[in-house]
Amino acid sequence: MRDRRKFLVGLGTAGTIAIAGCSGADPEPENDDVDDTEAEATDEAVFEIVETDDGVRFPSSAEQDLGGVVENIGNVTDEKLIELYDGEDNLINDGEVELEPGETYNARVTFDPGAFDPGEYTATLTTEDDSETFSFTVEDGDSSDDDN
Repeated sequence: MRDRRKFLVGLGTAGTIAIAGCSGADPEPENDDVDDTEAEATDEAVFEIVETDDGVRFPSSAEQDLGGVVENIGNVTDEKLIELYDGEDNLINDGEVELEPGETYNARVTFDPGAFDPGEYTATLTTEDDSETFSFTVEDGDSSDDDN
């Protein structure tokens, strides 16, 4: 358990990822003729998770990068919080990221799979606009299907 705590503390200094604390819904427009989708696309940034490490197999013998890719699919530049949680809803890492429209961010942290028993684990990558839970496997030794 001590190694896992050291791993989680170490992740806090290794990368940048998170979600905002207060996310309330905007009031609905009074005009029914307004297309909400079009208004959102032109008036705000939308940080969508476009890729995660779902299904990746990590060898326990070397440090690896874990996370995913976030893209601003909106039409304005903005700064938003991105977070990465472990499968027990413990915050691994967070940070604010500024993205221009169409720009992507590689939201990853470095972790030591050797601090875990071999097996399948889950993590969740979140933005103020999106959330994706994915699973990954820690394998015994140095075999891997991925060259992270």
